[in-house]
Amino acid sequence: MLRIAAAMVIGLTLMLQGCVSTPTSGLQSYADQYGGFEFMYPTGWAEVEVPGAADVVFHDIINDTENVSVVSSEVPEGTSLQDLGSPTE
Repeated sequence: MLRIAAAMVIGLTLMLQGCVSTPTSGLQSYADQYGGFEFMYPTGWAEVEVPGAADVVFHDIINDTENVSVVSSEVPEGTSLQDLGSPTE
């Protein structure tokens, strides 16, 4: 069981490393050095300002119902994921 889990972790790591090291067609990179996050978004999407709503928002310029937004908040040191609760809470 442990060997299977280790093999899965190694396989996933190799797959993710391949995604990071090679350019992905149709996607652009966004990095927020202050917030400490980065992600890829579709080419043709535009960043929009939404005051007080999110750290960053991108939307499709053709279909404005398609969008992605990132909201981050400070978490006290020593707080675990269990302390924060589940995504549905």
